[in-house]
Amino acid sequence: MVKVGDLVYLYRRKKPGLGLVVRHIEDAIEALEIREDLDDILTDWHNAGTWKERESLRTLFTKRANNRAIAEAFMHYNSFYSPSIKEHSRLKCEFVWVSWIKLPSDYEMSEMKQKSGWFPIDWFKKY
Repeated sequence: MVKVGDLVYLYRRKKPGLGLVVRHIEDAIEALEIREDLDDILTDWHNAGTWKERESLRTLFTKRANNRAIAEAFMHYNSFYSPSIKEHSRLKCEFVWVSWIKLPSDYEMSEMKQKSGWFPIDWFKKY
């Protein structure tokens, strides 16, 4: 299990990188204080017909959240750019803030552009 202070890497990437875990959030839903609204948020997101409607909901969600960076990571890593998430059990809720020492690759890019950020904890292994 990854914890604050660990050196970590993205084990599924061609270039795994090297990062330091700086912060850890066990439950993003609790941290964002959205538990009561989660069913409504997911239902609205799933029923949104167009990208413009989903983008409007994303903007509203991040403005209402008490931590914009965590809200954006929660939405991004839970496929909130697609209307397919319906089940709470599949949501990624445990996140770590990683500060990169060596940048990993990012899909088709040779290196990630961001030097730090929130990521799902299950994407990492200890170095």
